[in-house]
Amino acid sequence: MDNPRPTEAHSTLAKLKGTWSGEDTFSPSPIFPQGAVAQTTMVCRAALGGLAVICDYEQKMDGKTIFEGHGVFRYGADKYFLHWFDSMGMPPTTYEGGFEDGVFTLDRDTPEGLFCLIYDVRKPGLMTFRMEITPSGADSRTMLDGRYRLAG
Repeated sequence: MDNPRPTEAHSTLAKLKGTWSGEDTFSPSPIFPQGAVAQTTMVCRAALGGLAVICDYEQKMDGKTIFEGHGVFRYGADKYFLHWFDSMGMPPTTYEGGFEDGVFTLDRDTPEGLFCLIYDVRKPGLMTFRMEITPSGADSRTMLDGRYRLAG
């Protein structure tokens, strides 16, 4: 049996590969009433014969880990997917969307509203990230902004 081979769409996932370091800036919220800044590291590697990229994500404040996540990015059925697991104790979640002009945009609809993750990899060695929520009947708001540089 021949395994599937990565397509050009799969090779787009390679833009995420590497060790990324930077800061996440939290907007004011019930968790961080004044907002907050965390030091962030994300290590991403190719997996499954190039059909996926696996990322391990860690946020620290004052030298202590406050959040960890594990993401599996993949492509199939003409869209991109992110399967997300994290230390918040919630069930795993799946985001889906597309890639256009160097930007992955992945959404997930929840009872709280539409969550949108935006990974911008247009500039070599730089990744920006934004997490937005759009509650039903309300305008979207940014929950988190990240800016990371590729190590090496």
